[in-house]
Amino acid sequence: MKKLFNHPIVKILEVLLILLLLAYVLKPFFKDSDKIVEILKSFNIIFLALGFFLLSFVVSMYPLIWRSILSKFGTKITVDKAYKSWIYSNVGKYMPGKIWQFAGRVMLTKEAYGEVIIFTILLETVIAGVAAIIVFLWGALVGGIFTAKWVKYLSITLPILIALLHPYFLKQILKILSKIRKLELHGNFTMKYRDILMYLVFYIILWILTGTAFRIMIQDSNLEMSLIDLASSYALSWILGYAAIFSPAGVGVREGAIVFFLGLKYTHIIASSFAILTRLSFILNDFFLFGLLFIYLNFKKLINRNKNNSVDKV
Repeated sequence: MKKLFNHPIVKILEVLLILLLLAYVLKPFFKDSDKIVEILKSFNIIFLALGFFLLSFVVSMYPLIWRSILSKFGTKITVDKAYKSWIYSNVGKYMPGKIWQFAGRVMLTKEAYGEVIIFTILLETVIAGVAAIIVFLWGALVGGIFTAKWVKYLSITLPILIALLHPYFLKQILKILSKIRKLELHGNFTMKYRDILMYLVFYIILWILTGTAFRIMIQDSNLEMSLIDLASSYALSWILGYAAIFSPAGVGVREGAIVFFLGLKYTHIIASSFAILTRLSFILNDFFLFGLLFIYLNFKKLINRNKNNSVDKV
């Protein structure tokens, strides 16, 4: 299977698929360039900045949730370590295969077995995914733009997914991993079902806040879209982009999904403009938080070094 995915022909097909999706998203940018210029001129720099900082706040909450999840596996790390591990490794998603996002967090978190770290990453991803489905279904019910039969099927699978998140099933998976790896991975597992539901609520709130951030960004611009449509379409597109392991950071897949979903209600040019806005916003945000954390950690290290030097002199 690994050889199949690494085959040159498969790689070429993956690249072609990404390019086709990007062509689908960017088509209005070449066909209606004048309208694109009008949309760009309509943006308000103040609202763009406010939305960007709200988005930064939302993303900065994810390391804290992961830190809490990790503590339920018997591993406690500092807030600084959680941010360093999560934000630094998050940049790795822009490399093909998504493995670097996992590998980075394993290498940066030495306090736990690599298997536990990977399991917590998968768990936070699944919980965030279930929360995204809930937000999407909320948009489908209230917003009225998603009426396809597959949406009803998705709503049927939702309670099943929530049930499978029960700690009993999670512990069984850990036991299997323990036998395979001959390590004690489940002994310190203390997560309760109420913890899972609490994380689920947090992620739902963060998805809605993400939609709110984008809604603020497009305030007073030519991109008139409702909060429900923005939050629900982006949430489901995130799942599809994350699942597309062949695409770095879900490039093309996420944007194509956004254009498809929003295209059910809005024009192609509006849907495409919003899709590109989300991509640029997250790229800037990821590297903004990376740089901010890098400066903070090095500044803190410098202060501690000066304190130690002062103590030595005394």
